[in-house]
Amino acid sequence: MDAPDYKKKALLCREFGHCGKLLGKILPIFVLVSTPKYPWDETSKRNFYQTVHEMEAALISEAKRYGKSLSFESRYFYYSVKNEIGKQGKVTVEEILKEHFSDWNIDKLQNYYAEHFKVDSAPFFFVFNSFDRSYAYQGMRGYSLDGEYAILYTERKKYPAHTCMHELLHLYGANDLYYPDELKAIAEKYCPHSIMLAVDYTEVDSFTAYTIGWTDEPDRYAKYFVDYIEWLEHQPKL
Repeated sequence: MDAPDYKKKALLCREFGHCGKLLGKILPIFVLVSTPKYPWDETSKRNFYQTVHEMEAALISEAKRYGKSLSFESRYFYYSVKNEIGKQGKVTVEEILKEHFSDWNIDKLQNYYAEHFKVDSAPFFFVFNSFDRSYAYQGMRGYSLDGEYAILYTERKKYPAHTCMHELLHLYGANDLYYPDELKAIAEKYCPHSIMLAVDYTEVDSFTAYTIGWTDEPDRYAKYFVDYIEWLEHQPKL
Protein backbone atom coordinates (compact mmCIF):
# COMPACT_ATOMS: atom_id res chain seq x y z
CA MET A 1 0.00 0.00 0.00
CA ASP A 2 1.28 3.46 -0.89
CA ALA A 3 2.22 5.83 1.92
CA PRO A 4 -0.41 8.44 2.85
CA ASP A 5 0.03 11.72 0.99
CA TYR A 6 0.79 13.76 4.12
CA LYS A 7 1.71 16.94 2.26
CA LYS A 8 -1.45 16.94 0.17
CA LYS A 9 -3.60 16.31 3.23
CA ALA A 10 -1.80 18.99 5.24
CA LEU A 11 -2.17 21.67 2.57
CA LEU A 12 -5.72 20.76 1.55
CA CYS A 13 -6.94 21.15 5.11
CA ARG A 14 -6.76 24.92 4.57
CA GLU A 15 -9.79 24.47 2.31
CA PHE A 16 -11.66 22.39 4.87
CA GLY A 17 -14.41 23.66 7.08
CA HIS A 18 -17.76 25.24 6.33
CA CYS A 19 -16.83 27.98 8.82
CA GLY A 20 -13.94 29.19 6.65
CA LYS A 21 -11.28 31.31 8.34
CA LEU A 22 -11.17 31.76 12.11
CA LEU A 23 -11.43 35.54 12.01
CA GLY A 24 -13.72 38.32 13.23
CA LYS A 25 -16.84 37.65 15.29
CA ILE A 26 -17.47 34.02 16.21
CA LEU A 27 -20.76 32.61 17.52
CA PRO A 28 -20.13 29.12 18.90
CA ILE A 29 -23.39 27.18 19.32
CA PHE A 30 -23.19 24.76 22.26
CA VAL A 31 -25.96 22.15 22.59
CA LEU A 32 -25.69 20.66 26.08
CA VAL A 33 -27.25 17.18 25.91
CA SER A 34 -28.51 15.61 29.14
CA THR A 35 -28.92 11.85 29.42
CA PRO A 36 -30.54 9.93 32.33
CA LYS A 37 -27.14 8.94 33.72
CA TYR A 38 -25.30 12.17 32.94
CA PRO A 39 -27.58 15.21 33.30
CA TRP A 40 -26.45 18.81 33.22
CA ASP A 41 -27.00 20.26 36.68
CA GLU A 42 -26.32 23.91 37.50
CA THR A 43 -22.82 23.22 38.81
CA SER A 44 -21.88 21.32 35.67
CA LYS A 45 -23.22 24.11 33.51
CA ARG A 46 -21.22 26.76 35.39
CA ASN A 47 -18.07 24.67 35.04
CA PHE A 48 -18.62 24.35 31.31
CA TYR A 49 -19.27 28.09 30.91
CA GLN A 50 -15.90 28.65 32.58
CA THR A 51 -14.30 26.16 30.18
CA VAL A 52 -15.67 28.09 27.21
CA HIS A 53 -14.51 31.40 28.68
CA GLU A 54 -10.98 30.02 29.09
CA MET A 55 -11.01 28.67 25.53
CA GLU A 56 -12.09 32.03 24.14
CA ALA A 57 -9.40 33.87 26.10
CA ALA A 58 -6.71 31.48 24.85
CA LEU A 59 -7.79 31.85 21.23
CA ILE A 60 -7.98 35.64 21.46
CA SER A 61 -4.47 35.70 22.94
CA GLU A 62 -3.06 33.40 20.25
CA ALA A 63 -4.75 35.37 17.45
CA LYS A 64 -3.09 38.56 18.71
CA ARG A 65 0.33 36.95 18.26
CA TYR A 66 -0.47 36.78 14.55
CA GLY A 67 -1.93 40.28 14.41
CA LYS A 68 -5.52 39.03 14.15
CA SER A 69 -8.62 40.05 16.06
CA LEU A 70 -11.22 37.64 17.44
CA SER A 71 -14.35 38.10 19.51
CA PHE A 72 -16.84 35.52 20.78
CA GLU A 73 -20.55 35.54 21.57
CA SER A 74 -21.41 31.98 22.58
CA ARG A 75 -24.98 30.65 22.62
CA TYR A 76 -26.21 27.70 24.69
CA PHE A 77 -29.11 25.32 24.08
CA TYR A 78 -30.23 22.46 26.31
CA TYR A 79 -31.62 19.11 25.23
CA SER A 80 -32.61 15.99 27.19
CA VAL A 81 -32.80 12.47 25.81
CA LYS A 82 -34.45 9.39 27.32
CA ASN A 83 -31.69 6.96 26.37
CA GLU A 84 -27.96 6.95 26.89
CA ILE A 85 -26.00 7.96 23.81
CA GLY A 86 -22.99 5.92 22.81
CA LYS A 87 -21.47 4.60 19.65
CA GLN A 88 -24.63 2.53 19.17
CA GLY A 89 -26.95 5.20 20.59
CA LYS A 90 -30.54 5.41 19.40
CA VAL A 91 -30.60 9.20 19.40
CA THR A 92 -28.35 10.79 16.82
CA VAL A 93 -27.18 14.34 16.32
CA GLU A 94 -29.43 14.59 13.28
CA GLU A 95 -32.48 13.64 15.36
CA ILE A 96 -31.57 16.23 17.99
CA LEU A 97 -31.28 18.86 15.27
CA LYS A 98 -34.61 17.95 13.69
CA GLU A 99 -36.47 18.07 17.00
CA HIS A 100 -34.72 21.01 18.64
CA PHE A 101 -33.85 23.15 15.63
CA SER A 102 -36.42 21.93 13.07
CA ASP A 103 -33.64 21.25 10.58
CA TRP A 104 -30.85 18.69 10.46
CA ASN A 105 -28.72 20.57 7.92
CA ILE A 106 -25.97 22.20 9.96
CA ASP A 107 -24.74 24.19 6.95
CA LYS A 108 -28.10 25.96 6.80
CA LEU A 109 -28.19 26.45 10.56
CA GLN A 110 -24.70 27.94 10.56
CA ASN A 111 -25.68 30.35 7.80
CA TYR A 112 -28.88 31.30 9.62
CA TYR A 113 -27.16 32.09 12.92
CA ALA A 114 -24.30 33.92 11.20
CA GLU A 115 -26.73 36.14 9.31
CA HIS A 116 -29.18 36.61 12.21
CA PHE A 117 -26.50 37.61 14.74
CA LYS A 118 -24.29 39.34 12.15
CA VAL A 119 -21.20 37.27 12.87
CA ASP A 120 -18.56 35.76 10.62
CA SER A 121 -19.16 32.11 11.55
CA ALA A 122 -21.21 29.89 13.86
CA PRO A 123 -19.59 26.52 14.66
CA PHE A 124 -21.74 23.83 16.29
CA PHE A 125 -20.85 21.72 19.34
CA PHE A 126 -22.80 18.91 20.99
CA VAL A 127 -21.63 18.57 24.58
CA PHE A 128 -22.12 15.56 26.86
CA ASN A 129 -21.47 15.62 30.59
CA SER A 130 -19.71 12.25 30.50
CA PHE A 131 -16.36 10.71 29.62
CA ASP A 132 -15.29 9.76 26.12
CA ARG A 133 -12.94 10.96 23.40
CA SER A 134 -13.96 14.31 21.91
CA TYR A 135 -13.83 14.64 18.13
CA ALA A 136 -14.89 16.78 15.19
CA TYR A 137 -16.54 16.01 11.87
CA GLN A 138 -14.75 18.11 9.27
CA GLY A 139 -15.72 18.70 5.66
CA MET A 140 -14.56 20.57 2.61
CA ARG A 141 -16.34 23.77 1.55
CA GLY A 142 -18.29 23.38 -1.67
CA TYR A 143 -19.03 19.69 -1.11
CA SER A 144 -22.15 18.07 0.31
CA LEU A 145 -21.90 17.28 4.01
CA ASP A 146 -24.14 15.30 6.32
CA GLY A 147 -23.08 17.76 8.96
CA GLU A 148 -19.99 19.44 10.31
CA TYR A 149 -19.75 19.77 14.07
CA ALA A 150 -17.75 18.82 17.14
CA ILE A 151 -18.66 16.39 19.91
CA LEU A 152 -17.32 17.31 23.35
CA TYR A 153 -17.20 15.21 26.50
CA THR A 154 -16.50 16.94 29.79
CA GLU A 155 -16.00 14.44 32.61
CA ARG A 156 -12.46 13.86 33.90
CA LYS A 157 -10.75 15.97 31.27
CA LYS A 158 -7.37 17.30 32.47
CA TYR A 159 -7.48 20.37 30.24
CA PRO A 160 -11.14 20.84 29.20
CA ALA A 161 -10.62 24.32 27.71
CA HIS A 162 -7.70 23.04 25.63
CA THR A 163 -9.79 20.14 24.31
CA CYS A 164 -12.59 22.52 23.36
CA MET A 165 -10.08 24.77 21.59
CA HIS A 166 -8.52 21.82 19.75
CA GLU A 167 -11.88 20.65 18.38
CA LEU A 168 -12.95 24.18 17.43
CA LEU A 169 -9.75 24.61 15.42
CA HIS A 170 -10.62 21.44 13.47
CA LEU A 171 -13.83 23.14 12.27
CA TYR A 172 -11.69 25.86 10.70
CA GLY A 173 -9.29 23.54 8.91
CA ALA A 174 -6.69 22.62 11.54
CA ASN A 175 -5.09 19.22 11.14
CA ASP A 176 -4.10 16.77 13.89
CA LEU A 177 -0.33 16.61 14.28
CA TYR A 178 -0.17 13.58 16.58
CA TYR A 179 -1.01 10.90 14.02
CA PRO A 180 0.43 8.96 12.26
CA ASP A 181 3.68 8.41 14.16
CA GLU A 182 5.85 9.81 11.35
CA LEU A 183 3.90 13.06 11.35
CA LYS A 184 3.99 13.22 15.15
CA ALA A 185 7.78 12.87 15.15
CA ILE A 186 8.12 15.83 12.79
CA ALA A 187 5.67 17.93 14.79
CA GLU A 188 7.49 17.16 18.05
CA LYS A 189 10.65 18.58 16.50
CA TYR A 190 9.27 21.69 14.79
CA CYS A 191 6.17 22.66 16.80
CA PRO A 192 6.39 20.75 20.12
CA HIS A 193 3.96 23.04 21.96
CA SER A 194 1.21 23.02 19.34
CA ILE A 195 -2.32 22.39 20.61
CA MET A 196 -2.86 20.22 17.54
CA LEU A 197 -0.07 17.95 18.77
CA ALA A 198 -1.13 17.74 22.43
CA VAL A 199 -3.85 19.43 24.48
CA ASP A 200 -1.34 20.09 27.26
CA TYR A 201 -0.63 23.34 25.39
CA THR A 202 -2.61 26.22 23.83
CA GLU A 203 -0.06 27.40 21.27
CA VAL A 204 -1.27 27.73 17.70
CA ASP A 205 1.80 26.83 15.64
CA SER A 206 2.59 28.69 12.43
CA PHE A 207 1.45 25.83 10.20
CA THR A 208 -1.92 25.62 11.96
CA ALA A 209 -2.17 29.43 11.82
CA TYR A 210 -1.86 29.17 8.05
CA THR A 211 -4.53 26.47 7.75
CA ILE A 212 -7.09 28.45 9.81
CA GLY A 213 -6.52 31.68 7.89
CA TRP A 214 -4.39 33.66 10.34
CA THR A 215 -1.58 33.98 7.80
CA ASP A 216 -1.78 34.27 4.02
CA GLU A 217 1.40 32.29 3.46
CA PRO A 218 3.10 29.65 5.59
CA ASP A 219 6.23 31.06 7.24
CA ARG A 220 9.66 29.46 6.77
CA TYR A 221 9.14 27.08 9.68
CA ALA A 222 5.75 25.93 8.37
CA LYS A 223 7.19 25.52 4.86
CA TYR A 224 10.07 23.50 6.22
CA PHE A 225 7.58 21.37 8.15
CA VAL A 226 5.64 20.65 4.94
CA ASP A 227 8.83 20.02 2.93
CA TYR A 228 9.96 17.53 5.54
CA ILE A 229 6.62 15.74 5.24
CA GLU A 230 7.08 15.57 1.46
CA TRP A 231 10.59 14.12 1.89
CA LEU A 232 9.28 11.58 4.37
CA GLU A 233 6.53 10.25 2.11
CA HIS A 234 9.03 9.60 -0.70
CA GLN A 235 11.34 7.47 1.43
CA PRO A 236 11.49 3.77 0.46
CA LYS A 237 9.41 1.47 2.63
CA LEU A 238 11.23 -1.36 4.39
